[in-house]
Amino acid sequence: MPIAGWSLNACVLATLMFIFAVLPPAKAGLPPVWSDADIGGPADAGSASDTNGAWIVSGGGADIWGTADQFNFASQSFNCDGAIVALVTSVQNTDPGTGWSKAGVMFRNDTTGGAMNAYMTATAGQGVSFQVRTTTGAASSSTTISGVNPPVWVQLVRASDQYGGYYSYDGINWIQVGSTTTIEMNGSVLAGLAVTAHNNAALNTSAFTNVSLTSPTFGIYRELWTNLNSSVGNNLAALTNTTDNPNWPTNPAASYTHIFTTFETEINVSMNYFGQRLRTFVVPPASGYYAFWIASDDTSQLYLSTN
Repeated sequence: MPIAGWSLNACVLATLMFIFAVLPPAKAGLPPVWSDADIGGPADAGSASDTNGAWIVSGGGADIWGTADQFNFASQSFNCDGAIVALVTSVQNTDPGTGWSKAGVMFRNDTTGGAMNAYMTATAGQGVSFQVRTTTGAASSSTTISGVNPPVWVQLVRASDQYGGYYSYDGINWIQVGSTTTIEMNGSVLAGLAVTAHNNAALNTSAFTNVSLTSPTFGIYRELWTNLNSSVGNNLAALTNTTDNPNWPTNPAASYTHIFTTFETEINVSMNYFGQRLRTFVVPPASGYYAFWIASDDTSQLYLSTN
């Protein structure tokens, strides 16, 4: 049964085609939809390549830490709840005095040096670390477990505005590092592999395999509209009346489009005069009576449809 709601105060459908043919030998490059960029202006240009699932990422820069980062980032856009996983097979020790050169997986709000992010990283000599920047331009914080060396699996999990970091020795049994953290990133973020030398005069060339970015098969599709007309008041007309909101219904703010795994959006967002619409298809596990309800601040409506 389709269900939709909107309030004041997907994943993307994909078509898969399998082609059987005689192909030339694989060449190093980036998979489709992936891109590579240096963040924060490191002195030495980095690079990234993938050959049959074997990734090599080289990154310079002073660190991913503090209030601004310098590193190389191979990434793609990601607008869903989900997880990114990689096996870090090696991290080059480009700062032997500290052992803090890093290679890991990251969710990042944008490509600016001080962007909000969650980062689960292996290091050359300091173990594994889950670190976050919860506000743009703010200082980073972290939890580190020493004595864990590459090769090691790392994983970041995203559920709405909640981010958690994990490591594993086998890719099956996962150990959380620190606690799940609230970060109010955009609905569409960047997800990928992040490498820093912890030494702005060097390049850290690190290796990854088994890189995967997974999202739910089914979910709650959210669209959001910003800058609503405050004179209309806290009612749904401010969202759905095209005179008051000419962007309704086909032009939401793209950066907030997101697929949730639960019918609950972020809370306590630093934004006023916005509205959102959530839609999903419900498959009851058994015949019977079901109660549907909705709660929001300030105004909401719940709709059910059989078609």
